[in-house]
Amino acid sequence: MIEILVSEAIAALTVLYTLYRYLLPKPITGIPYNKEATRSLLGDVSTIQKDSPGNIFGWIINQSRRHGLIFQLWLGPSQKPTVIITDFRGEARSFHITVTTGSQWKARRRLLQDLIALKFLNNVAAPNIYRSATLLLDLWKKKAELADGKPFLVEHDLFFAALDALRQAATDDKAVDFPIAAVHPALEAVLHTIDNVEVVIATGFPKLAWFIIGLLPHIRRRRAVRNELVINQVLHAIDRFNTLGKQHDEDTHVKSAVDFMVSRQVGLAQKDSTLASNWLEAMRDEFISDNLDVREKLLKSLRIAHTAAVTEHRLPTRSEICDTSIPYLDAVIEESLRLSHTGIFQDRESTEDILILGYYIPKGTHIMMTNKGPSFTEPALDIEEGIRSPTCQAAAQEHGFRAWDGEGMDKYNPERWLVLDDNGRMKFNSTAGPALPFGLGLRGCFGRKLAYLELKMLTTLLVWTFELQTSPEALSSYESLEGLTRKPSQCYARVKVRS
Repeated sequence: MIEILVSEAIAALTVLYTLYRYLLPKPITGIPYNKEATRSLLGDVSTIQKDSPGNIFGWIINQSRRHGLIFQLWLGPSQKPTVIITDFRGEARSFHITVTTGSQWKARRRLLQDLIALKFLNNVAAPNIYRSATLLLDLWKKKAELADGKPFLVEHDLFFAALDALRQAATDDKAVDFPIAAVHPALEAVLHTIDNVEVVIATGFPKLAWFIIGLLPHIRRRRAVRNELVINQVLHAIDRFNTLGKQHDEDTHVKSAVDFMVSRQVGLAQKDSTLASNWLEAMRDEFISDNLDVREKLLKSLRIAHTAAVTEHRLPTRSEICDTSIPYLDAVIEESLRLSHTGIFQDRESTEDILILGYYIPKGTHIMMTNKGPSFTEPALDIEEGIRSPTCQAAAQEHGFRAWDGEGMDKYNPERWLVLDDNGRMKFNSTAGPALPFGLGLRGCFGRKLAYLELKMLTTLLVWTFELQTSPEALSSYESLEGLTRKPSQCYARVKVRS
């Protein structure tokens, strides 16, 4: 009897050990990795949670200094390795991981294409952004008066202004406190959805965590509120189209992005029956520089460009801001996006077996590209040019390659984006050097034009209206919080209304 029990125990242990070995991470041959990760079912997750639980982004960037410009990590149990690339140069635009795949993706892209058109940006988005921005100015004027020279929290103000919400909230014990206004239930549901994504990612078990969270009653209620909002807005847009759209005048019935999408879909329905199920919303980050010289140059550039507004002692109008090209303003925005690193990584999945920087990467591999560290905010790691792909080498010979001067790559310097044209005039060059605030290619953020428009308006109006003064060191840290995106751990402003 004992012999039978011993045999069964040995067999069970053998099966368990075999299963354990099977579930251990399997590296892609030749690509550097952390050896200890292959001895843990959690891969690199346990090391990340022990060494840097609050700064996963920084931990991954540090791995590039250890392994080089390409390496692999295991960011969850029983998962394939994720390949990390910390080099900006790459394939030409026809590189297959940027090629559209599948009718569903094409249908969604087609449905959203009007939302990046100038007609939508100028006639629908711009008026709403301008109205929200002027309300933000009024709010900050009142807060500046009550704060009496002290800093106050502005994170919620900027966030809700970006979402066209008119109820801001700000509070902190070490600064001036303001009461918190109630947020619309539908918007609150959307914001909690973002928080849920951050919680799920942090667990290291996203599929299981998402399933468990979905069972909680308060999560189910918020999802119901969110879905009701989406359905109601689409139905209202359909009613407006049916009532006013027959006049063939979009200016009459198109007042929002949903109106544009409904109008577009009705037109497509005459050709096919494709139905898209969702849309994506672009988020933007506001970078407030502590550099006095930059602020003075920016204000001077704005006043030179908007002479009528200066003469008439008023704000620049919406059309003046949209239609006026100000290279230094564009440079300030681009440099703010470059260093804010709001989108932590760019994600792709290889659609076939590929060779990157001399390393074989099989089909279906998750690939993440950084926007900080080597070649972005510090000198690129050395690599022999012959290892790069023929298309990459050809692109460099034909167009040159984007690279910053090695010194001061991590410093805030908008002038790095400015060049002189043939007539000796200062010009903004959006391809002056490496930056990936919205990704590249067809799968880059579709809302980037909307984000740039919003940043242009907000930056112009805030700098025009307020003197942005430096906050105390205890309230002006550049440390960040990581979740679905990166956001500042402290976001205070000390402002004075310009006379």
